[in-house]
Amino acid sequence: MSAQTYLVRLKPYNRKREYFVRNYSWRGHRFTERWAEVSAAVAEQLRGLMQPHDLSMEIPLFDVCTKDEALKIEEKEASAGQPATKVKDATPVPDSDLRDDKPKFNAATGKIERHVEPAEKVDNVKPIAETEISDDDVAPAPSLREDKPARARSR
Repeated sequence: MSAQTYLVRLKPYNRKREYFVRNYSWRGHRFTERWAEVSAAVAEQLRGLMQPHDLSMEIPLFDVCTKDEALKIEEKEASAGQPATKVKDATPVPDSDLRDDKPKFNAATGKIERHVEPAEKVDNVKPIAETEISDDDVAPAPSLREDKPARARSR
């Protein structure tokens, strides 16, 4: 782990302290109560996220710390008898794995655009306008009253 990476994890579930979130998806990556190794820029963004149930209380959502600080937290939790997540099992999360979901402003068109991944190309599909549908291709809707004759409504 280099000096420019941090360890992050969701605050472990604790009802008294109002840490209720057990997993959280951010920019396409699912964070849990296990340690994850992220870059300094990502760590700063995660540090600013709060528990979603009451944003006015400003309860942090993530533990964001260096490896030494994480080892101290692990030691403290182990001595308190809490199930500790292991720092040595931290999974690296490269910045390339995180999606950029922010819409971008295109100055040329004057519009806000969101990047969408292109779908896989399928060769054998024709647009609906090019396909012909006959009445024989469409099955009639099943009737729920086939055995009962239709009654005339009276007013």
